[in-house]
Amino acid sequence: MIGISAYTSLAVVEVRYSGEIAIETISFSPDSCVLSGAWILPAQNTSDLVQILNGRLLLRVGNQSQELNDLMPLRHLEVSIQEFIDEAREDAQSALVSFDKYVLQSEFEYAEYMSINPKDRKLLQKVVKKKPIPPNFFKWPTQIDLNQSSEYLQSVGHLNVIPGTPIKMKNVLTAARVIKYLVEMWHQDEIERSNRLYVVDQAAQVQILPSCWLSKIEG
Repeated sequence: MIGISAYTSLAVVEVRYSGEIAIETISFSPDSCVLSGAWILPAQNTSDLVQILNGRLLLRVGNQSQELNDLMPLRHLEVSIQEFIDEAREDAQSALVSFDKYVLQSEFEYAEYMSINPKDRKLLQKVVKKKPIPPNFFKWPTQIDLNQSSEYLQSVGHLNVIPGTPIKMKNVLTAARVIKYLVEMWHQDEIERSNRLYVVDQAAQVQILPSCWLSKIEG
């Protein structure tokens, strides 16, 4: 596990055909995940663009062929939603495997203990039959198209479009809301892991984001 960040931020960016740049930012802390800012800037407004994006993770949506050379110095902070859900899904699957192994080992130890003669059993440390509660992890999808964010939000029972959203901000805002939802699900999974030491084999700390994203900041 990499170092535990107390706070970080991500900017969802769309370079529009008009030449304008739409930005929606999300702030992450151990206790919260909030949409924290929104901008529409002319592509030529380099100084404001760099000031907004500097130090933040960067996630592109929309037409990826629309390049913006002024973003190149910040591309080392670029992340993808695919690597997020891949790590989240793999961590959940790994924890479930650890839980199954723990249950099997507990059953074996109890059966072995009960097979001993009751008189001899009294000389041993008592082994109690355990009934651990399985961890409840989010059912992570295999992929998500952030350009279809409104459809995904609707599929998980959320309002797909916020009334009054300016058309220029629609794509970045709905994508940011999907990311916010997924990060909240990640937090729930992290709490499930931290509450079950037999899953992680040690006292766990809750990461605010998967390592694949945090490493971009902490690296």
